[in-house]
Amino acid sequence: MKKYRKYLVFNLVIVSLLAVTLFFGACTKAESTTTTTATTSEPLEVIELSFAHQSPPTAGGGIQYANWAKRIEEQTQGRVKITIYPASSLVGPMDQIDSLIGGICDIGQTNTLFNPQLVLHSLLLQPGLDLPPFEEYMAKTELWRALYEKFPEMRAEFKGFVPLFMFESTPNSLQFANRVEVRTPADLIGMRIGTGAQFLPVLDAWGATPIDNPFTDRYLSLDKGMIDGSFLSLATANMMKIPDVTKAITLNIGAVARENNFISMNEEVWNSLPPDIQKVFMDNWEPTVKEFIDSQLADEQQAIDVYEKAGDLVVTATAEEYKLWTNPLLPFLDKWAEAVDAKGLPGTAMLEEAQRILAGMK
Repeated sequence: MKKYRKYLVFNLVIVSLLAVTLFFGACTKAESTTTTTATTSEPLEVIELSFAHQSPPTAGGGIQYANWAKRIEEQTQGRVKITIYPASSLVGPMDQIDSLIGGICDIGQTNTLFNPQLVLHSLLLQPGLDLPPFEEYMAKTELWRALYEKFPEMRAEFKGFVPLFMFESTPNSLQFANRVEVRTPADLIGMRIGTGAQFLPVLDAWGATPIDNPFTDRYLSLDKGMIDGSFLSLATANMMKIPDVTKAITLNIGAVARENNFISMNEEVWNSLPPDIQKVFMDNWEPTVKEFIDSQLADEQQAIDVYEKAGDLVVTATAEEYKLWTNPLLPFLDKWAEAVDAKGLPGTAMLEEAQRILAGMK
């Protein structure tokens, strides 16, 4: 019996020792596994991108660009970091495309007005192109996409960079030093109207006397009687305090060119991005355009309020009067098509396709 008890105690000791060994062994393995997991788990790489544009950081465009960059960073959960270089601090207006393709910046602003090499894209700038109302914020994008997909020559102009979104600027209006009711181009005949060089032919077609007058000189020129009126966007006019020296404005003056801005990325940089990051950028196209347009419309309405509060006569051309402003501009389209055809590019075909698409939008 004593033997049996010794034997039983011995076995219990052995079993206990085995249990303790297994327990600590399991703990050690778990700790080892935990430690291994902690040391091999690495944070996701942050993709750092530079973004150069021409707007001052406190202006409407500069604020909207900053909002866009912030949304991209948030929606990629910090995997993308965008450093902004505003107000031409890194890239000047005339160097936009070369800097983008050359890698001076990863993301850049491409304005069709400052880049004459965008020959086919300049159709979207032509006077007489009767676009949908500015409030239809995606109309210009839809037109551009349709033309871009149809004409390989147009796609070739964007070789080396990928558009992320595009938006346009509000059309110009007319501001007058005297209280005059200008409803049609006939009312403009003989008036000296200050404008930028690109709009001199437009004012000439309307019968005005166009004066090449930088917008920074516009206030003084109106105040001193050097010009009778100004051709400028309302928001810019308000920013330049033009309402202080004017007594009337005319809005909705025909199919006047509306400046186009593309925000694009260097193609090599784009191709290096993971697909889910690319999707975040493209998903932000439409909401970003809407934000830009809404902001400009708000600025324009604020300017109208300033004019009305100052007692200026505010004239809005009717639909029929709009046509009277547009008709003198139509020859610009044919001249553009002929000039582009002469370069061996599909100017006429592209103009006809654009007019067909626009007719379907009405």
